[in-house]
Amino acid sequence: MNDNTINNRRKPIPAFVVGALAGTVAALLLTPKTGKEVRTGIRNGAGRLKNGTRDRVGGVKGAVKSVVSEARHAYSDEMGRRSTEQIARRTGA
Repeated sequence: MNDNTINNRRKPIPAFVVGALAGTVAALLLTPKTGKEVRTGIRNGAGRLKNGTRDRVGGVKGAVKSVVSEARHAYSDEMGRRSTEQIARRTGA
């Protein structure tokens, strides 16, 4: 195998994205819809994408906040436990 074949196998995702974009552009240019209908469809699709992304990001933010809060509580509990053990060792209890 030559180097070009190996390099092409390592980049399937970018090639897929470029192909998908080219197909989308071709579909838009060859569609029997009017320009106004195409623009409206693009605008609606972009709006759905934006809203879906916002919802997913909001969900991820909530999950991250929850995990951080749990980690803080666990850390605080552990530090309190260690402090209590150290005091007990010092006082011989």
